[in-house]
Amino acid sequence: MLQIMTLKQIPLDEISFENQVFRISEDFGSAPLLRSIREVGQLNPLILLDLKPLKAIVCGFRRVHALKQLEKREALARILCPEDCGQSQAFLLALWDNLSHRPFSPLEKARTLFKLKNTCGIPDEELVGSFLPALGLPPNANVLRSHLLLNELHPDLRRCLSEGMLTQSSVEFLA
Repeated sequence: MLQIMTLKQIPLDEISFENQVFRISEDFGSAPLLRSIREVGQLNPLILLDLKPLKAIVCGFRRVHALKQLEKREALARILCPEDCGQSQAFLLALWDNLSHRPFSPLEKARTLFKLKNTCGIPDEELVGSFLPALGLPPNANVLRSHLLLNELHPDLRRCLSEGMLTQSSVEFLA
């Protein structure tokens, strides 16, 4: 169970932008988010895991990149202590946070399943029975296999799929 929520202003230079263990988003650009932060400021805190000396982003990759792009120096954040929240628990927090407010692209579903399997150590049976349906996918081992392959796509094919130049089935065939 996570501790009571404490929020504080954190300098952006205390945040690791390179650590993407908890990343689900395919891209960081969001014009509406950038406009919102420019107009009214940061509405929702980041969730960070304190890995000393830097903090890893658990939730809020797009927010923190927008803040950086707007040349802000600080971000409002909730800081998780690694003794209270391990990597698996932090990734599950990121997953459920993202699922609560947006649909995932096929590549984000693939990245999520890969991390659930490899970072969190969740067995295939649980991925198929619990997480595929949570991601809006049929609970089928072949669907899991195809999404794990999809995660390994070459960056150029990822871009083509994201931009609608290829369908998911054609990418799966190529993979």
